[in-house]
Amino acid sequence: GIGPILAEMSCRFKLPLTYPDTVAAGARVTELAADRFLMHHRVVSHRHGRVAAEGDGRIVSYDYNAKTKAALPEVIVARIREREGAALVEAAP
Repeated sequence: GIGPILAEMSCRFKLPLTYPDTVAAGARVTELAADRFLMHHRVVSHRHGRVAAEGDGRIVSYDYNAKTKAALPEVIVARIREREGAALVEAAP
């Protein structure tokens, strides 16, 4: 019953995209706490060679049975640390 839930999200649009542009989209975890993490997202226009949009999403570990926040499962924490490495900021609880 423990899984992710999106707590908040922001997006800054910097450049309008029009067909037939191609885009590259990426996401990475930039901040990690015991019960949540912050992901940064970016969309880049191939036509313009510039960032078209970027934003952040705060994901909270949630116990759907108890209807409350929960600690992130250790397997998830380990995978995030493994993937993001030294660039990851460990946030205060």
